[in-house]
Amino acid sequence: VATPDAAGATLSVAALREKYGETHVTATMQCSGNRRGHMNEHGKTSGTAWGCGAASTAKWTGVPLRTVVADALGLEGDLLAAARARGAAHVIFEAVDDMQASIPIEKALSELGDCILAFEMNGEPIPRDHGGPLRAIVPGYAGVRNVKWVKRVVLSQDEAEGAWQRGMNYKAMPSHWRTKDDLKGVDFSKLPSIHELPTQCAFSAPAPGDAVAADEESFEARGWALGSAGRAIHRVEVSADGGATWIQADLDEGADQPYGRAWAWTTWSADVPLPATPGPVKLLARAHDLGGGAQPR
Repeated sequence: VATPDAAGATLSVAALREKYGETHVTATMQCSGNRRGHMNEHGKTSGTAWGCGAASTAKWTGVPLRTVVADALGLEGDLLAAARARGAAHVIFEAVDDMQASIPIEKALSELGDCILAFEMNGEPIPRDHGGPLRAIVPGYAGVRNVKWVKRVVLSQDEAEGAWQRGMNYKAMPSHWRTKDDLKGVDFSKLPSIHELPTQCAFSAPAPGDAVAADEESFEARGWALGSAGRAIHRVEVSADGGATWIQADLDEGADQPYGRAWAWTTWSADVPLPATPGPVKLLARAHDLGGGAQPR
């Protein structure tokens, strides 16, 4: 843990655990390109053509990032003010493979941000493929900000260097930019970096191509929904006729998360009436979060 002009402190994973104890965060991690395959139906994208499966939820165990940073750098009192007084605006996570990404100090040092340096995933040491032995967990932020194999944490005036932070793939861009010509002359480092993701909802069942007997009156649909920036899901609607009519789903696991800290998905289920006429059924689902975020009908 350091600043660009100060060494700070060096700690092993064992020392982190011994010195700062343990805290737990259950969070859904989602790639910022999740559902890119669906986006391709409206306009060609680049990158892995994900369905809705580039997201998953785990219980992470680690130490609070804000506590480690404050102790290592001698920050006291109002941590955010103390960091700003040193000229810091971002916290950079550097990985063993030299990948780096950063988050604003407002997220990193907030008691309500729930950022941790994690060494366990679902009660076991984090597997190497998932970022062990030490991974940054930044609840509510895009998966790329949850840096794997962390070796160094730096308070900095500037964002992290490199394509993962300043490149085209992780920048918020206007929706009317559709072709390579639209990107000519663009300095991507000047565009805002993607951190929080929009409200999301997806089906876990039925799967595309599943069949329901024509003499059934209804069938069960299930799925998950995730609000933006820690906002709780308060309603999910489901349609079996392409959006002509909607019913409200029941919210199941995850519906009781703390206000502003709903970092994990909420599962939902609905008994969906079948259309009167047999044939293909176009299923739609849309979620609403407590911040007013909602998917279009």
